Amino acid sequence: MARIDQYLIQMAQQEASALLLNANTKPVFELPAGHRAQLASGDLEGPTLDGVVKEILPEDLKTTYLRGDTVTFSYTLGDDAFVVRASRANGNPRVVAIRKPGGGMARLEPAPPRPAPRADSTGTNPTGFALGTEVPAPPAAPAAPPPAVPAPSRPVPTMPTPPTMPTPPSPVIPTIKPVARPVANLEDLFQKVVDVGGSDLYLNPGEIPLVRLHGRVEQLEGAAALSGADLEQALKTLLSPKHWTMLHEHHATTFSHPMPSRDCNLRVDAMRDGRDLAMAMRVMPKSIPSPDMLGFSEAISRLWDVKRGLVLLTGPLGSGRTTTLASLFSLAAASQPGYLVTVEDSISFHIPPRQAVLRQREVGGDGLAQRRAIQAALRQAPDILGVDEVQDAETFLMLLEAANAGSLVIATLQGASAISVLQHTVDMYPEERQGLVRAMLANSLRAVVSHSLLRRKDGGQVVAFESLFNTPAIASLIRAGTFKATSPPP
Repeated sequence: MARIDQYLIQMAQQEASALLLNANTKPVFELPAGHRAQLASGDLEGPTLDGVVKEILPEDLKTTYLRGDTVTFSYTLGDDAFVVRASRANGNPRVVAIRKPGGGMARLEPAPPRPAPRADSTGTNPTGFALGTEVPAPPAAPAAPPPAVPAPSRPVPTMPTPPTMPTPPSPVIPTIKPVARPVANLEDLFQKVVDVGGSDLYLNPGEIPLVRLHGRVEQLEGAAALSGADLEQALKTLLSPKHWTMLHEHHATTFSHPMPSRDCNLRVDAMRDGRDLAMAMRVMPKSIPSPDMLGFSEAISRLWDVKRGLVLLTGPLGSGRTTTLASLFSLAAASQPGYLVTVEDSISFHIPPRQAVLRQREVGGDGLAQRRAIQAALRQAPDILGVDEVQDAETFLMLLEAANAGSLVIATLQGASAISVLQHTVDMYPEERQGLVRAMLANSLRAVVSHSLLRRKDGGQVVAFESLFNTPAIASLIRAGTFKATSPPP
């Protein structure tokens, strides 16, 4: 049984029209009405997918496929027939399997006459049968005209001129069409939020835009409700093709949008909830606040100078963790030569390199892309690696291993307090691995800085820091698993 059969069986059971296999991603089904469903199986690595193709690839197409050209062929599994298109461009295999309508073996139907065929490497069908038919082997050309024979009792149909096989329909991502001016002008909304001193903007279909002012959410004065179509059309003017593809495939993306007229950047999170799009935007100043403006203690402002280990910046969303990360990297870049790398969902602050060489990678909230970026950065042996918003347990384990190997890693995590974050990082792993994680955490942890925002009496907000620095006593508690987060008294 070929490995692709398990996907084709599920495809037939779910009545899907197409199966899409890409290297280093999960298999995807194209369901009726254009919806997509992603299988819960693991990602298909490039060599694995290459082997899946070669198992079912006809012998006469292997050379064409290995050369990197697209090949198209028929494949039968039980009573179901499929048209398979495979390519290997730049060494990255890609497979699209289209289920023939009606199930079972399709009838032989000659295709209408068309001009002479092209080479099969471009996806043509030299047999002369249309898509959706079972393709027999082409007859061998005779060396000489056959001798005359008596007329048969019934006429013999003639083979039509071989046509060019049409490329089978493939699930495609809609392209961004240029829009002269969106129905809902997001730039005007963005500027209004900045002008009123808001920190966040929330856009949902059919609802009046909401703005966060000094920690409180309220309706944006003078703004009208947006329909789902208006919001989607407006977002097309902001998203690059890369982020539009990510939004379509993963239903969420994060990116940075400049506001030159207001001397700030916007961190935009676009997401698809059901069939409608929604958006959340945060205002980020272009200039990086100094340690004095943020209220750093001397110990916190020197965390960039730790020789190796792990520094965690924690707190709720919007509490200033990204700003602290940018401030520490700005201090490091200005203080001494070095090679610094940051991996961020969106680049909120553009940090000037000054004495150091600084590289900032934007991954758009994609966990797999984040892990790849971290792996690439670690191979370059950076003096400091910064990761804004650790996505999952696998990524955190990579950072622990890097810190234990001698790198300085500064990462942000969500959490209510320093102790609760330590407890959460251990609980992310199965019980049989928690002992190893606690030991690595006890050895590599240097500090945890927790952020929270407090309201001023005269309006506005101020950040408060809770810092925990690792000591032999704390390391023993972490290693033994006896640290506990306690609730404050009522």
